[in-house]
Amino acid sequence: MTAPSRALVAALAAALSLSSVQPAAAAIARVAPIVPVNAVGMGAAGAVRVNPVSFTPSGPNLTAPSLSAGVRTAPLSFTAPVPTDSAFAAAPVAPAAADAPRVASVLAPARAAAAPADAAKPATVIAGVETAFTRLQGAKDNGPAASAAVLDQLFEGFDRKAAANDAPAPTGLGTEGRGARLAPAATREAAPANGPRWVLTEEKPSAPKTSWKRTAAVGYLAAVVPLVVTAVIVTAASLLGHELNPNYTSPAEGMGDTPSLLQAGMLFGAAAILAPIAEEIVFRAGLQGGLAKLTKFMRLGSFWVPAALVSLLFVAIHETSDPVLITTRFIHAMVLAWAFKKEGLLASMAAHGIFNGLLTLPILAAAGVGALGLAPEAAGLMTLGVLGAAFVAGIVYAVKAVRYLLRQRADRKSGAVAPKPFTPAHGWLALVIMAAGFFLLMPNLYWLAGMIFITPWLAYKFFTR
Repeated sequence: MTAPSRALVAALAAALSLSSVQPAAAAIARVAPIVPVNAVGMGAAGAVRVNPVSFTPSGPNLTAPSLSAGVRTAPLSFTAPVPTDSAFAAAPVAPAAADAPRVASVLAPARAAAAPADAAKPATVIAGVETAFTRLQGAKDNGPAASAAVLDQLFEGFDRKAAANDAPAPTGLGTEGRGARLAPAATREAAPANGPRWVLTEEKPSAPKTSWKRTAAVGYLAAVVPLVVTAVIVTAASLLGHELNPNYTSPAEGMGDTPSLLQAGMLFGAAAILAPIAEEIVFRAGLQGGLAKLTKFMRLGSFWVPAALVSLLFVAIHETSDPVLITTRFIHAMVLAWAFKKEGLLASMAAHGIFNGLLTLPILAAAGVGALGLAPEAAGLMTLGVLGAAFVAGIVYAVKAVRYLLRQRADRKSGAVAPKPFTPAHGWLALVIMAAGFFLLMPNLYWLAGMIFITPWLAYKFFTR
């Protein structure tokens, strides 16, 4: 459906509350086909507010933006006497002769600018009006906010249920080269009652906003949650008399009681950078991503089955002897799988890296304080002070991250905000880091597997760019 026909559908949908659906449908049929209105009839850019449409006894008023800068409300009124049912039955198909010059003057520029393929079919317009009328009738008793939400959905073309019931539904504003989307949530909330709700875009809709700030916030929360759960479960098991018996050997065990700053730095880099990059490429991007396509094809969903299978494999590689640690590892792996599904590979890498980094932070802090050559008592107090400051900073950042993501929730749903994508540039950087770690630090099989998994993807992206 074209842009003005879409706005007209929204206006006529509410106008039907003063009359029956059939007379309004006949009224639309009299002036069909409806074609796009050029910049003379509707602003070439700006915002359109259907508020919901106000009415007069003579017909609906459509509010459109002014052509000048900013968003203004300029009434664009179509006033035509509303005939009775009997008048509709006897009305000719063409407009009255007296109205012909006025109608021609309004539609002539649009007819000259529109391609025949862009014209909306009368039957589609009528069905869209009936659908909009039914939904608005059901929402009006719940207040203006409910009506506004229905109009948002109709304008954006999200009426999936109506489409599933074989009822033609609006399909979004405009054709190729002209699109529409909901304004960001902050803009809609701050706008006055008659302010803009929908943003018209010329050419192509603007790309959704992505940021490292969102990736860091998601990664931090996806690391802290399993870390807290692990601490609670391990503490509870210890209080109940369970003695942990892990079979996973940490690289820190070979460094002795007092590792040097260099050793602690290498451990921190391997745990917080190399391991997350390699393991997330193998387990999440490679195995979970591949299984998700298979299970989706088999109609088993695209998350729970592949996430659970890959998480079990992840646990089996890291821990197989202690049931408590197996449980905590599985919870951690499922959180990483969720972060990958919802926010992409960069977010799951960040979550994995922050989790490992927080676990190895005490070793790095102790080694850093020990390098200062202080007395043991002073070194211990300074280490506790550093870790305490890091703990407080972590809590403050967690609160800020939650608030930040909650503010973006509406924009994430509307598509105005999107996760940071993993690009070939990120892939080449990851390959270099894994190769440096494998050849210069230690020949770890995980890093080799990460290089094997990512190389075909990089080759594919290189030859298909």
